[in-house]
Amino acid sequence: NYFDSETAPISAIVNVVTFKEEAKQQLHLLKISREDLATAEYIVDILNANGLMDKALDEVADDMSFHFKKIIETDTISRGLKIVQSLEPVGLGAVSIKECLLMQLHSVGIKNVEVEQAIRLLQNHYEDLTQRKFEKLQHALKIDDKELKKVLSLIGALNFYPVSETNQHDPKQTI
Repeated sequence: NYFDSETAPISAIVNVVTFKEEAKQQLHLLKISREDLATAEYIVDILNANGLMDKALDEVADDMSFHFKKIIETDTISRGLKIVQSLEPVGLGAVSIKECLLMQLHSVGIKNVEVEQAIRLLQNHYEDLTQRKFEKLQHALKIDDKELKKVLSLIGALNFYPVSETNQHDPKQTI
C-alpha cells in the first residue's frame, strides 16, 4: 500500500464532501421512517446553494408527487423539512435569512437578555432592522443605544446562510 518515489502522488489525496452529501449522511443516522427519509433526502437535494429552502411547500409537494408518481401531501413535506432543519449546520433548510438567524439563536442554549432581545427583534421588528431604523428598534425593545449595539453585535456574529460561499468553494477535505 505504499507508493514508490516514482508513483507517489504530488498532492494529497482529497475526498470532497458537499453539504448535501453530509446532510444525507446525517439523515441515515436518524431513526425515521422510509417515507420521512425519502422526503428529507428530496428536500436536501432541492436546497439552494446557501442551504436555504426557497420553494413553497405546496410546490415541493407537487414536484415530489410527480417525481415519485404518487400524491405527496404538504404535511409530509413539512415533516421532512423539520427533519432537515434538525441537521447540522444550524439553519439548514431555513426558508429565509430571518428564520436561519432565529434557528441559530434558539440553538445557542444560553438564555440571557441579549439573546432574548435578539430573538424578539428578529421575530417582531425584522423589517425595521433591514431598513436600519435603529431609533425605532430602541423604542420598540425599550433599550438604550449601548444595549442595542450588543444585540446587533450578537446578530452580526451569526451566519446569514447555513452554508457560506467559502464552504461551497472549500469543501470539507479528508486525507
